[in-house]
Amino acid sequence: MAEKFTTKERKKEFDKLYKEIILPFLEGAGFKHVTKTSKRVFREFQLGLSVYIYFEYINFGSGFYRINIVFYDDDFGRENDDGMYIAAASIRRPEIRGNDVVELNASVEQWKDEMNAKVFPFIDYHSTHHALLNSQELHITPGVEDLLQRKSRK
Repeated sequence: MAEKFTTKERKKEFDKLYKEIILPFLEGAGFKHVTKTSKRVFREFQLGLSVYIYFEYINFGSGFYRINIVFYDDDFGRENDDGMYIAAASIRRPEIRGNDVVELNASVEQWKDEMNAKVFPFIDYHSTHHALLNSQELHITPGVEDLLQRKSRK
């Protein structure tokens, strides 16, 4: 049995997995890395719409990594300009967790399967302003309904 992680060891191993497995996997699905050191990726759609996936470490229990899925529109502000997102996914999102190297690696493989089965289809479906406007699986930021309606007609 592998030895349990310390917090520092978990971060180091996750950083390695992110660089070697997770990022190439996401790039293969059409995502681009935001910056060299961040744990954020994005994909652009038509009419200034984009989706971002953020990785965050949750220090609950033994700790785990979770993704957040948010949508931006150029007219409402871009992510890298400290813009406000227009919608956030309210679906169950896969997590990466493990108490040692073996568990963390297995969790990444399971995460990839869940991304292919659930998250990527969700993102593909929500790739238009019209889909965002009519979705029950998103939290829409107050004040953006007019923008969504206007761009839905284009």
